[in-house]
Amino acid sequence: MATPRKQYHSLNGLRAFAALWVMAFHTSAWSGNAYSSLTLFGETYNTSFLLQAWYGVDLFFVMSGFLLYLAFVDDTKPVPAWRPFMSARLWRLGPPYWAQLLFFLLLPLISTQAVRLFTEGSYAWDVVALQALMLHKLPFTPQPMFLNTVWWTLCHEISFYALFPFILYIIRRLGFAAGLGTMLAVAVGSRIALVEVAQYDVGAFMSFVPTRLDQFGFGMLAAHLLSTRPVPRVAQHIMGNPLLLLAALTLYLGQLYFISGQGFDSSASRYGYMIHYVWPTTSSLLAASILYLLVQETRYTRAVFTFRPLPWLGALSYSFYLWHLPMLYLLQHYTWVPGGYPGQGLVIPCLQAFAVSLPVAAISYYGVELPVLRWRTRMVQQAKS
Repeated sequence: MATPRKQYHSLNGLRAFAALWVMAFHTSAWSGNAYSSLTLFGETYNTSFLLQAWYGVDLFFVMSGFLLYLAFVDDTKPVPAWRPFMSARLWRLGPPYWAQLLFFLLLPLISTQAVRLFTEGSYAWDVVALQALMLHKLPFTPQPMFLNTVWWTLCHEISFYALFPFILYIIRRLGFAAGLGTMLAVAVGSRIALVEVAQYDVGAFMSFVPTRLDQFGFGMLAAHLLSTRPVPRVAQHIMGNPLLLLAALTLYLGQLYFISGQGFDSSASRYGYMIHYVWPTTSSLLAASILYLLVQETRYTRAVFTFRPLPWLGALSYSFYLWHLPMLYLLQHYTWVPGGYPGQGLVIPCLQAFAVSLPVAAISYYGVELPVLRWRTRMVQQAKS
């Protein structure tokens, strides 16, 4: 089976969108300027669901599964050996993360005040060790406030990387449906086990590994369909018609409204909370559907997602994601007042957060992330020659 080696230019723009979505949520929470309602034609609508950070995280996980599987969708390419595969993934994910961890560990040497400017996390040795190994979101590990609370997602990324060669082996032996089914069973089964057996809180269990494995799986599904089957005519019609594309995005936002609790009261019945077991699956399935449509790259999607400087911000999105929250602590300390600024809304705090986060993200990207990637590429090329 031949695999198209196509460059999907819209993906960097989508990464930028996801990073900004997460930043907007955290800015709303940290600045006190919650944007929770919208009034149109005399009617007030609850819009707080639009700022739920996990939707941006869903997109990151789906894109991660999509891009990783796309490199192995050709069944003539062998299943990677676990050790070199994990080494390559750690070289990609680890350096900017460990550089930031080192920054936090050096703060107490400066002063206690310096620590408070950037974090409220715990410096307990066992917690720091788990964070250094990216194991801090395994079930039954200590769970104080971490030095950077957005680090929880990296534990999910690493666990997906660790499982990927085994999942790929299942796919090659039993078919893609078997691999995806395994990921769904592990994800949903772990959610149920953590709540029903281990008695984890319904509002917190989704941050633990491996409860989000299915989200990576649906990204893999999008890559599988894109590479092995012709694009359905209905997808071509949707992407070729801006009204149909808008309808697809409206459907996605509609399910977010329902799942976020605005359209469904999970406390209304004894079993209402069970929706939490399946909403990440439905949310990521729709996110993968949107991704599948966007990578068709019609003139409409190219106009939006390749509009400069979105691709550049997408390239910086990992460093931006890592550094935006410490910068929010800094703004909270020096600029924002408790309760926010009445009537100001969220636009000005978001612009402030973006203005202070972007330069630090650029330093991280050009000073750590990109040099390590280039050095690693040279080392691999020399080893092959």
